[in-house]
Amino acid sequence: MRKNEWLMPLLVVGLSLEVGFQAWRNHELRGELEQLKSTSSRPGATPRGDSEIAAETGRKATPFQLESAAGQTLAIGTGPQFLVFFSTTCPACELDAPTWGELYRDYAAANVDFVGVCVHAGETSAQSFAAHWDLGFPVVAEAGPEIIDAYGADYLPKRVLIDAGGQIVWADAPGSPLGQEGEARMREILEQMAS
Repeated sequence: MRKNEWLMPLLVVGLSLEVGFQAWRNHELRGELEQLKSTSSRPGATPRGDSEIAAETGRKATPFQLESAAGQTLAIGTGPQFLVFFSTTCPACELDAPTWGELYRDYAAANVDFVGVCVHAGETSAQSFAAHWDLGFPVVAEAGPEIIDAYGADYLPKRVLIDAGGQIVWADAPGSPLGQEGEARMREILEQMAS
């Protein structure tokens, strides 16, 4: 064999192993997802992944209390509130995060409460994400399946606006980051909530 003839077979074997590992991991993740969809720790909860989105506009928000790493108790589901579910490894969340910080700076003084709920990450990662994107508002990690179920946060980011009466006045649909049109609509609703 010539000097570099062993390189191509080695690359083929390495790529084959990687493809096999990714297929196995995909199968494992699908099993975990199905298990999450079929179980819920909250009696009567809609299973995750159901075609109905739990955080429907016009529905009363489900209140929860969470504790941050700093020991701060955060109430979610009471308004007026901007609630965002995100992950530190979600590309759409990273794309959208600067907008959340801008919204916070624009509406926090108008008594709109902002809370971030980081899913599938520890408190340190959640706080690092918040600092990196200069969110400015409180963030908690690992809320639990009952909160994810209650707000239909099967996809990320999931943004929910709750009015002073505790009603969900806006919840985004599955898809991509806000974009200019979505941000304009959210600002319009926040203006109404702040007045």
